[in-house]
Amino acid sequence: LSNEVARKCREQISLQGVFEGDESAATESLRESVGCCLKWKRVLRKTAHTVNKNVALLEADASGKELVAWDFGDDQFAQIDAFVQRCRDLIEICEGRMQFMVELDALEFGGTNGEEIKRSLKAVSESFHLQVKRIQQLQYDILDVRHSNWHEDYNNFKLA
Repeated sequence: LSNEVARKCREQISLQGVFEGDESAATESLRESVGCCLKWKRVLRKTAHTVNKNVALLEADASGKELVAWDFGDDQFAQIDAFVQRCRDLIEICEGRMQFMVELDALEFGGTNGEEIKRSLKAVSESFHLQVKRIQQLQYDILDVRHSNWHEDYNNFKLA
């Protein structure tokens, strides 16, 4: 069921929105997916707690079979946790795109270092957009958490 929750969330996320389109809508979709996955974990843990509380109260069910407690370790949520982190990484990309939406050529910086500041900001913006394009062109589905290459690719993005 956890994989199905993540799959349904993936269907609602537009990678085109993350990289080229409406980053506000993409961010909202990513945040909703994070919220959905975290809510799923809370519901499942609460259900397991309720089941286990009842198992402790009852020795056996009506048919005489022994009841078994639900054992949910953190490894049960590894895929969901990885998907949540992937969504958070993509939110960071969207937030970066929003910060670099400003047309720097239209800005004027005063003082003796005004032009140097403008050139530096422009260089940072160009570097950021180049790295976004590199991430966008990765040859795997970045929402598929089974692709472990993402960690290295995203770390390279952040370091650039």
